[in-house]
Amino acid sequence: MEGDPPDESDFDDFLCAYANNGHTVMTEEGAAWLLDRLPD
Repeated sequence: MEGDPPDESDFDDFLCAYANNGHTVMTEEGAAWLLDRLPD
């Protein structure tokens, strides 16, 4: 992964894709990551 390490980012939490996808592409990996972070 290029860029800032997670502990030096302005974002609280983020996921970097393994492939170069379009900006708004929702992948199965991204959806699972997002759903895991939603409150119960």
